[in-house]
Amino acid sequence: YSLNELRKTSVSCDKCMLSFNDEEEVDQVKVMFILDSSLIKGELQNPFDGPSGEFFKKMLSAMKLDLETVYIAKIHRCPRSSELKLQSQAILEQMKLIKPQACVVCSPSVIRVISEFESINQCRGKWLQWEGLKIMPTYSPAFLMRSENVYGKVKKKEAWADLQLVMHELTI
Repeated sequence: YSLNELRKTSVSCDKCMLSFNDEEEVDQVKVMFILDSSLIKGELQNPFDGPSGEFFKKMLSAMKLDLETVYIAKIHRCPRSSELKLQSQAILEQMKLIKPQACVVCSPSVIRVISEFESINQCRGKWLQWEGLKIMPTYSPAFLMRSENVYGKVKKKEAWADLQLVMHELTI
């Protein structure tokens, strides 16, 4: 089973899109980020676009991560729960195939599938285990950008603490 085979079989709805890195790009992966993504004019948004994308770049830079060592999987939260389940399963298959040293999961949908938790807030700051992989749940860059007006910098500080745990795990 390969990423290319998974890409061909994973999505049945043309509105529900997943991202896949190329097969050759996964050799040096240390950490995998799983992000919820939004559609803009029917296209899955690039995780580096817009204000939340700029913030995501700053997060990676602060972690001293090269893009070659990062795999980014995006999931579009579809209103049809059956499609969301299929997308989550495809993300989980990517995780198993890539076997990163750590997964940073910023998607409540994926957290609900791999754990008993209902939200990122319930489990962030603690390592979870799934299929032998270390999972660090934390807030998404988009959530951190939106929440600053409500929570001030509290959520950003919590997310940074989570990312520091990942850096410690990767010995960065």
